[in-house]
Amino acid sequence: MGKVILKVPPFFASILDPKSSGWFIVETEIAGKITIRNLLIEIAANKPEFRQAIFNPDEGILNGQIDIILNQKFLPFPHALDTDLIDGDIITLLPVLSGG
Repeated sequence: MGKVILKVPPFFASILDPKSSGWFIVETEIAGKITIRNLLIEIAANKPEFRQAIFNPDEGILNGQIDIILNQKFLPFPHALDTDLIDGDIITLLPVLSGG
């Protein structure tokens, strides 16, 4: 067994925990093979607003407005969800920033 950590910024944190005002950390125990997709689906199972914020509801895939960082390395979209996780991994979700 191992543990992974999901870090989400204040916008997503308020969806997961309305009392949260800063970054929110979810520590999850894993056993066997698990992907980022599996982890997010598990966390979103009881949080429909979180699921709607990160997944494209029509296709069940990560929406294009979310970046996933694994252990301080940006993962390529859309294949990030298929990345296997191991003990000690830290996954960070960030909204895509744009500007001019």
